[in-house]
Amino acid sequence: MSEMIRTQIYLSLEQHDELKRRGEGSKKTMASMIREAVDHYLAEEQAPSPFPVDDPLFDLIGAIDSGPTDVSENHDAYLYNDPHK
Repeated sequence: MSEMIRTQIYLSLEQHDELKRRGEGSKKTMASMIREAVDHYLAEEQAPSPFPVDDPLFDLIGAIDSGPTDVSENHDAYLYNDPHK
């Protein structure tokens, strides 16, 4: 394990209670759960976007009329040509 630096943080009562409850269930310390959460946050921030900003496919967004906007409500009328909307 790498060198640890002691850090003080403030948690809401709800956050503290939930971490304590989860720690009892998983046999983990509150500090280890907080470190895991920080690691997850830092990894997420460093992950490159799966969609490059200069991707030409982004030029297609909004280029096509999407058609009717009530398909979810009137799907039977569109699927079965039902005149009883």
